[in-house]
Amino acid sequence: MTADILEEIERLRELAGERGVQVHEIVPDGIVVSQWVRFKCRYGCRGYGKHFGCPPYAPSPDETRRMVDEYSRVSCSGSTGFRVAGSSGRMRFPTISTHGMPI
Repeated sequence: MTADILEEIERLRELAGERGVQVHEIVPDGIVVSQWVRFKCRYGCRGYGKHFGCPPYAPSPDETRRMVDEYSRVSCSGSTGFRVAGSSGRMRFPTISTHGMPI
């Protein structure tokens, strides 16, 4: 990754921090892609098939894993959302920004 890109990432992280948004970097291997999510949507959501960002239109778990594996780093930001396995305390990330460059 070039120095310019790393500087831009750091600048964005600082801007987010000034606005009270936490930003954490994770490696793509730390992102779990599971098959059960599509079934949860299919059988548990009244919006199934009504939104292009959701199953069945969203990429399959295999496609998603291949896409995630193309990145070397991922930044998560926000104030509510997911718990990161192995973290101390509760970190919340509703948004995953894949500004990381493909390897």
